[in-house]
Amino acid sequence: GSSAAINPKSGETIALVSSPAYDPNIIARGTSKAQREAWNNDPKKPMTNRFTQLSVPGSVFKPITAAIGLETKTIDPKEELKIEGLKWTKDSSWGNYYVTRVKDANPIDLDKAMKYSDNIYFAQEALKIGKDKFLSEAKKF
Repeated sequence: GSSAAINPKSGETIALVSSPAYDPNIIARGTSKAQREAWNNDPKKPMTNRFTQLSVPGSVFKPITAAIGLETKTIDPKEELKIEGLKWTKDSSWGNYYVTRVKDANPIDLDKAMKYSDNIYFAQEALKIGKDKFLSEAKKF
């Protein structure tokens, strides 16, 4: 993953972190071919700068999804969804892809979904909102 510390007043970048990482002091002192090969073959890819890679935003986008759903009146915060189990797929068009969650909190409303960061709840609600409406509303953030 990656993280950034930004000064909210000036926009100045204070720190950038990409993890897993490597010790840059080792590179500054010189590395062996074996060490470089070990880094390049490491499945965790410590040499990858994750700031330059695209990735799904994950849980940090759930409040935005909730706001879009509330604004468009697609999400009723008191409605309780009955979601069985820890994995869910929309239908066979998704192939072998499943949305997963950590806790089987059933039934689940918006409050519980935020509390437990429920991936399935937010996936289902995002589908109800619809791609075009979701994208147009997300651009407002």
